[in-house]
Amino acid sequence: METQTTNMMPQPPPYENNVPGEQAKAQLEWMPPPATIPGCPPGLEYLALLDKVLIHQQIDLADLVMVNQYRKTKYVIKNSVGQQCYFAYEESDNCEQCCCGIDRGFVMKIVDNANVEVIRVIRFVAPCKALCCGGCWCALCFPERVAIESPPGTRIATIQQSGTLCATNYTIKDPHDRTIFNLNGPSCIPCRDNCCHKDTKMKICPPGGDSIGMVKKVWAGLVLEMASVTNFEITFPQDLDVKMKAAIMGMTFLLDLKYFETGQPRRR
Repeated sequence: METQTTNMMPQPPPYENNVPGEQAKAQLEWMPPPATIPGCPPGLEYLALLDKVLIHQQIDLADLVMVNQYRKTKYVIKNSVGQQCYFAYEESDNCEQCCCGIDRGFVMKIVDNANVEVIRVIRFVAPCKALCCGGCWCALCFPERVAIESPPGTRIATIQQSGTLCATNYTIKDPHDRTIFNLNGPSCIPCRDNCCHKDTKMKICPPGGDSIGMVKKVWAGLVLEMASVTNFEITFPQDLDVKMKAAIMGMTFLLDLKYFETGQPRRR
């Protein structure tokens, strides 16, 4: 697995509003560092102040030219007024990227404005997905599983795909394997092949309860969608446990790679 240079500072997106070809007119503003909160994992204090998170995929010009080639994803994470609070970048094996495409395992590292890693998202891959199609029946036998750590090395949540065929249903569990939330999305996501020009909404619900929030994949326009440039909007109660906010945010990266990375090599 390749490793990122430890002294690399997170960079602002090279395009204003993530639109290729339009240079940013001003340096992206970082959210002011919040005060330390007792009992809160270091770096998650930002999330304690938020009820909405915006996630914008960051791309380079080379990504637009090489649409059908694999690439490691990276994201800018902002608050509702556009201030950056985190930067996320993927670490994955080049061989696995070529062979497995969207079914590859990865480690998503999320750093704060001091370039300190505060959240780690780890996607585990079932052996059959590396050998076979990785399709719906494989997902039924070997459901998706993602670990959320904060600080890195301390597991705060696990994301697991529900036992349904081709459905965007996931459960968020705490470290004691208790289900805290379910994410209920459409049985088939139309925008994965750019055939439906609309937002995709997925509700976040406690077991047996009503929706408390939503993960919304925002339609970015045909050109950006074909280049797999994705934008997400996450809403949740401001008083929600910051660990669950981090878990929901981490789950969004899995949803993006699994359902919306149409420019990536795809196992059929």
